[in-house]
Amino acid sequence: MEEEVAATYVSDEELDDEVEDMKDDYTSDNAGFDVPRRRRQLSGDEDDVDEVITEDDIQDDRAVTIQQFRGRGMKKANRIGDEEGEDEERVLSKPVPSVDGWTIIVSNLHQEAEEDEIKQAFEDFGPVKTINILLNRETGYLTGVAIIEYEVYDMALEAVQTMNGATFLGKKLKVDWLFIEKPKPISRA
Repeated sequence: MEEEVAATYVSDEELDDEVEDMKDDYTSDNAGFDVPRRRRQLSGDEDDVDEVITEDDIQDDRAVTIQQFRGRGMKKANRIGDEEGEDEERVLSKPVPSVDGWTIIVSNLHQEAEEDEIKQAFEDFGPVKTINILLNRETGYLTGVAIIEYEVYDMALEAVQTMNGATFLGKKLKVDWLFIEKPKPISRA
């Protein structure tokens, strides 16, 4: 047995009045923001459809997306990649050796990768002094991050340049220096 949906029909004028009342209540609390207006189907009959989506409705929805952020680090000026010349700053920052050698960080590793496979892939550039693989305590699988240390700068540099963006076990690796100097500000003259 099919169940009939009972709904009442509301005219556009009544709907607009209801929306205006909601706007008044809403804007008194949040001055300056608008409430989206929606037309909706209020009847169960397919013939009696009051669902008309116009370009104005879409524009209203877009206007409501409020660029208000809360919490740490959400100011636009402090976002990564917002400033022009960020790539230039990245080029100007130099790697810094750790106490034992030159350390790189490898991320986006496959979670079923084994230490021997990772070590073998990175020993192509020179002897790996140490390798630390971060594991998930609950599952025992990799978190996708490994820290690799080389004794010689040139070997570590070649590993960073060659393996960054390379595919390893079906995933694209991200390889970078673990320790870098604070970039010097670029003078924009």
